[in-house]
Formats: sequence, C-alpha cells, structure tokens
Amino acid sequence: MSFHDNMQIKTLLRGAMGMLSVLLLLVGGAALHGISASNDSLQGTHSNQPASAIALIAAGSNDGRSAF
Repeated sequence: MSFHDNMQIKTLLRGAMGMLSVLLLLVGGAALHGISASNDSLQGTHSNQPASAIALIAAGSNDGRSAF
C-alpha cells in the first residue's frame, strides 16, 4: 500500500499548493534581489562617469540633425 493511497485529494492539493507558494516566494525573492543588484550596478556606473555622459549629451545635440 502506497503513502498516497491513504491520503485524501484535498490533502494532496493543499500540499501541492503549499509547495508552489514556497517556490513562488523563492523565485520572487531572487528576482527582487537581481533587480536590486542591477540597479546598484547601474547607479555606480552612472555616478562614476558623469563627464562622459555630459560629453555624449553635448555631442548628440551638436550633430546638425534635428529630432522630431
């Protein structure tokens, strides 16, 4: 006799939903951590090189083309 033979469908469904909820929380937490790390990295990149960003903006506005 198997372990699952003695369990009700309701119990199996609750267990499956619980496991899926935990998995969802883990994936969501990993995604939030990744977004935070990406934002920190981009913030560091932009704060370390403001002169080059200003040069790019100036070069873009002086290229003789008009943007519509």
